[in-house]
Amino acid sequence: MPDLLKSVLPRNYTYIIKYYNILPSYVTSKNFEILHFELDAFVDVSDKEKAHKWFLEFESHSKTSMPQTKGYGLKGKQVLL
Repeated sequence: MPDLLKSVLPRNYTYIIKYYNILPSYVTSKNFEILHFELDAFVDVSDKEKAHKWFLEFESHSKTSMPQTKGYGLKGKQVLL
């Protein structure tokens, strides 16, 4: 897995990366570099509770937030996160 993804994706999960693209970064006025990337991936979660746990871990680990915009299907079920 690329180092950038290791720094933002929660550990102890299995990922299938379908698409990964590094975008240009920028530096804030306080000289803090903001890295950007696009990612299309699958993670080994099998129900709504595990998906919710992964999102919480992702937000904590990456120091970002991901507001819910749509639901995702898991094994024939529609799961809203």
